[in-house]
Amino acid sequence: MAMFITSQLARGPFDVASKVGLQILLEPQASSVIFRAACGTAGIIYPVYCSFRALENNDPKAKANRDDDEQWLTYWAMYGLFTLVEHTTDNILKHIPYYYHLKFGFLVWLMAPNTKGAHVLYQKAVRPVLRRFQPKLDIIESKVATFAGGVYSVYKVPIDAAVGVVSYGLSQASSGVKWFLSNDAGSADGKTKTQFIKGA
Repeated sequence: MAMFITSQLARGPFDVASKVGLQILLEPQASSVIFRAACGTAGIIYPVYCSFRALENNDPKAKANRDDDEQWLTYWAMYGLFTLVEHTTDNILKHIPYYYHLKFGFLVWLMAPNTKGAHVLYQKAVRPVLRRFQPKLDIIESKVATFAGGVYSVYKVPIDAAVGVVSYGLSQASSGVKWFLSNDAGSADGKTKTQFIKGA
């Protein structure tokens, strides 16, 4: 690889950069790291921001608002289904060369407004199956909700206590981080360092 780069330096830096970049992108081992990061950005970060924008658009009469809501709700449903399939077939998928390249392309197709891939996938494949089994799925969902409600009512006290402990721990950790990052000799709540460390 070093001999290749040095031999190409005579042609100019842009030529070297393009050839090295192309080799990295086409090498499955090296490019999987790049495309994993791209899948996270394309599959989660960008859609989260677009979903935020759709939710914050408060004009109920705007057709674009309804279209955005439908597009991103459909996208998240299809992304969740894809993630479920991906996790169950993970041992097979990791052996497919260029898998993350394909996943990246699929996610872009799924969310792109001009392709409306999520809508197409939902209408052609998922919706017919769900509509066929909807009565049975509604019964299962009702039983699961009843069971979860029963479990919560039996374990309400320990669940609420655990939530309270976690909430208290997070507030203490936040206070500790603020104190640690400050230049002050005291803690964020006015205690001295010694009082803060002892929990007094």
